[in-house]
Amino acid sequence: MNARMYAWNVLDRVMNHGAYASLVMREKNDLSPLDQGLASEIIYGSLRSWMWLQYQWQDLAAKTKPKTAVLLSMSVYQLLKMERVPAYAVINDAVAMANPYEKKFVNAVLRQVQRRGERPVDETDELKKAAIETSHPLWILKLWEAHYGKSTALSIAQADQQPAAVYGRWNTLHEGWQTAAADPKVKAIEDDCFQY
Repeated sequence: MNARMYAWNVLDRVMNHGAYASLVMREKNDLSPLDQGLASEIIYGSLRSWMWLQYQWQDLAAKTKPKTAVLLSMSVYQLLKMERVPAYAVINDAVAMANPYEKKFVNAVLRQVQRRGERPVDETDELKKAAIETSHPLWILKLWEAHYGKSTALSIAQADQQPAAVYGRWNTLHEGWQTAAADPKVKAIEDDCFQY
């Protein structure tokens, strides 16, 4: 099983069967550390942008099976949000994983998404537009607006879309803080922790 197949199975369990991604991902798998990282990015990135991802392809397909919809959404995430992933690899893997009767459909939808690029959200209401762009339920944006005002509500929704900072801790028996400080990816060091 490769990283994309694993991500598809996890996302299907989460979106169509009510599972929790963090719990499903704790189950044993045979992925290499590199593939585990790719799968995690696909899974959490897709979940973070779910409504926006569906908006990007649903105008091209009126009716789709739930598992195929998950495949399309996670593939669109890779096409539009992951810069270092080649489009041909995403589309080829998605077509290979699709049901034999849906391979042409999946190929056509993903190639159309690739050709046109990101589809701007066509919504005049600012909160409804933000709900799609930030993949937040409209009711929560309205709740935040009622409590904090529209500007703050929109700011919170935008901040939620930022990937979380990654923190680490080094083993002082093996190396000192100087090793972490020399790593160009490290942004900050506090006591015995560092932030990427």
